[in-house]
This record gives sequence, structure tokens and C-alpha cells, in this order.
Amino acid sequence: LEAPQGAGSSAVVDRLAQAFEAQTALLKTVSDNQAAQTALLVELSDNIGKLPSFPRRLGRSRTGSEAWHDASPIVTDVWFSPAVTGVNCSGAPTKIPDPSKPGKFKAPPEAVYQQYFSSTVLAQLQHLAWNTVEDTHDSHYLPTGPASKCAPDISSCPKGFRMDASTVNCVGDIKRQSAHGGFESGDKGQVLSYLAVILEQQPYRSEATGFLTDFFSIIFISVTDDGARVTAPFDLRVPDGLGNRLLRGLLESPHPRLGFEAIHGHQVHRLLKETALSSIFTVVNSVDTVLKLSTRSDLIERETRALTLLRDKPGIIQLRESNSNALLLSPLATTNMERAFKNPATSRACVSQIVAALKICHDARILHRDCRASNILVVEDQLILADFGCSCLIDERPQTRMGAPAMFQSHSVLEGNAFRPEDDLHILVRSLYALRADVPDTKIPTELSHFWASREEPWLTMFALCEARDYVGLATAISNLDAVVPSS
Repeated sequence: LEAPQGAGSSAVVDRLAQAFEAQTALLKTVSDNQAAQTALLVELSDNIGKLPSFPRRLGRSRTGSEAWHDASPIVTDVWFSPAVTGVNCSGAPTKIPDPSKPGKFKAPPEAVYQQYFSSTVLAQLQHLAWNTVEDTHDSHYLPTGPASKCAPDISSCPKGFRMDASTVNCVGDIKRQSAHGGFESGDKGQVLSYLAVILEQQPYRSEATGFLTDFFSIIFISVTDDGARVTAPFDLRVPDGLGNRLLRGLLESPHPRLGFEAIHGHQVHRLLKETALSSIFTVVNSVDTVLKLSTRSDLIERETRALTLLRDKPGIIQLRESNSNALLLSPLATTNMERAFKNPATSRACVSQIVAALKICHDARILHRDCRASNILVVEDQLILADFGCSCLIDERPQTRMGAPAMFQSHSVLEGNAFRPEDDLHILVRSLYALRADVPDTKIPTELSHFWASREEPWLTMFALCEARDYVGLATAISNLDAVVPSS
């Protein structure tokens, strides 16, 4: 009995030893895997900043449908301004006879749309202020790989430049809509891919916009470093409708391109600000001037007239040169008052400088008509009154209805009376109020008049000083404000 028992014990011990060795090996494998996993996480963390940008990832999509799916663009309102007049697409091809079905019609092939664009639409785009628009469907100028290039149907670039990947401003494709309505995801994705390539080729740009149309409706697509967006369709069938004006507005917008000469001898450098009617750029080899570009020659003309009359006046932005579409201005501001006065440490006493600047304007018989905080520049410890595009002379009928929004206008203007110097002061004071409290965003005169009439002191006293055109008293009242920052 002892021998078998001993032999059995030895076998059990051997099996336990083998199990222990296996368990040890397993634990070592788990430990090695954990170390490898940790190393992988460290590597991923190190490389997270080296991942390709959104446009680069988008440009690597294999098909248009894949690009559209990968981008998942958000549907949003349009992000650029329409032109004053649009592109007339009322004669766009509709249907052609179907040879296979006598008496029936079908949608025309894309070649018919291309011919319509080249013969009819392109002729309406020959005299844009800044850009040249071309039929590029056979050009293949956008690189999509080491040995491949793509060709948008329509492209724009600055006048005087050859169309290539470094100069193209915006692009578009002409495609038929699907039988069930709407553009195919593959066609929309193709435009996305064009825009992704443009952003890769033009690293100074932060956004590129294109469009897709069949000349009946149109959608606009945008790609940024962070994502993509698309508009709902706009109607192109109504001559000078919103869709037509948006198409022209996009094609004629100035190109934020390094080296583009807006005024002879002065080249745009970096986009600083874009508004509904103009774009502001820094200037190559200049630290004290900016270029203001606009396709609205009437705005440029008004600003040129006002700034010529105000040359060398303190507190007023200075005009250096101009042409029908651009202004060379100085100085270069670091920010505007709307942003600067969100900092409680900013001195309010310097706001009174703008009251003095407005008096200078009024003494020269110039009404600014839009002297909000966003149009007051901050240059070190000085404030500069800018943006005279809506200005007019006293007793002159304004050539534009544009100006400060209704929410900043005086009771007199809201009642339909002619604009006065007093109303410039009211806009300034109301914009200061808006920096510390909410103002109703309405255009109903009675609601706005009641709102302003029910404000507390010292604002009511300041409104009275505006009506009395008491520049000194108003400057003192502004300097004594307890705060010009948003209240908590």
C-alpha cells in the first residue's frame, strides 16, 4: 500500500509543478501584454498631434460617397454674403426628347449643362472686380495623388493669375439631380474632396467653399480644419433670387491669397476679418497698414470721400491709398472695443476719445451712421473710429439704408426721421450699454423705444446728453461709468 501511495503522490506533485510553471508562463504573458499595451498607449499619445488634419483625411477617401459619409457635414445657414445682383439662370436646359421613347422627354446629359454654362452663364461673369471664372472641367489641375489630378467643372482665381492649386479660390460641379430628387452623395462628396485638396495646397487658408448645381437649384459646401457644412438647396430659377446672388457672391469674393496685389504695390497677406460687405487683410512687408477689399464700389467710394475729408484727424482711421475696390488704411489695430472692453481692467476713460472723434466728424459735416463698439479699433491705449462705408454728409440723403441695426438707433430714427449728428452719439451709447446687458433683437420701433426709455441711470442722463449734442458732458459721463463690461 505504501509504494502505490508514494508513486501516486509523486505524480500529483509533478502535475502541480507543471501547472505552476504554466501559470507562471501565463502571468508573464499577461505582464508582457500589459507592457506592450502601455507602450502602445504611450505611442498613440505621442502621435496624437501627428494625425492628419480633417481635410487631409477627407482627401484620402477612395470615392465621393465615402468622402461624404466620412465628413458627415452639418446642415447650416449660408456663411457668406450674396451679391447685389445675381447670375441669371432662367434659360437653363430642362428636358430633351428621348429617342428611345417617342413623345417622351428626359433630363439632358451633363454635356448640355456644360455647354449652357460656357455659352450663357460664363458670359455674365466676365467683369468681376477681383476674380476670373473659368470652365475647368477638362483642366485636371488639382492634385489628388502622386500621379493623378481632378478637374472641377467651374473654378475661380484672382485676376492676372493662372488657375492652379495654389491660386484657386472656389470650385463647383454641374451635376444632374437624382430621379428621386436631390444631389447624389457621390457628387457632393466629390466637391468635398476638391475643397480638401485646396486646403492642403493652400495652408494659409482655414476654409474653402464650393457648390453643386444643375442650374435649377444649388447647394453650397464648406470644408475647414475641423469639419464640413452644407446648405439646404437654394432656388436658381428665379432671376436675381437669393440662390443666384449667392452664386455670384461666392464667385466674386476676394481670395485670401498671399501675394494678391489689391492696390498697386500692396499685396494681401493674412485675412483679419470678414464682414457681410468687406474683407480686411494684413499687408505684405507692412506692420502698420491693412487692406480693405469690397465688391461694393459704392461703399468704397463713400469711405474714400469721408476719410479724404478727415485726413490727419486724431482718433480717425487714416486713408493711404484707394481704388474702386480697395482701401489701404492705417493703423493696424490689435483688437476692437467690443472685445477689449470685456476685460474689466481696460480703462473706460479712453472711450471718451471716440466722442471727440465723432465731434470732429460732425464738424466736417460727416455722419458715421454705424459707430458701434465693433467699429472702434484699439491701438495700444488709443481708440480709432473706423468703417465709414455707411457714412454720408449732413443734410445729404443717404445712398444706402445700411448702418447700425435698429436695436441701437435713437427714437428719432426709429420714427423715420432723417439721421442727425445726435443719432451717431445715441448709437455709441447704446452699443456701450449692450456690452454690459442684453438688448432685445427686434426691429419693432415701439418695442425698442419703450426699452430704451425704461433704462436706469446713468443711461437716461446720457441719452439726454446725446439729444443736447453735449460732447463734453457725454465724454465725462462715459468716463464715470461704473463698468462697461457685461454684468454677471
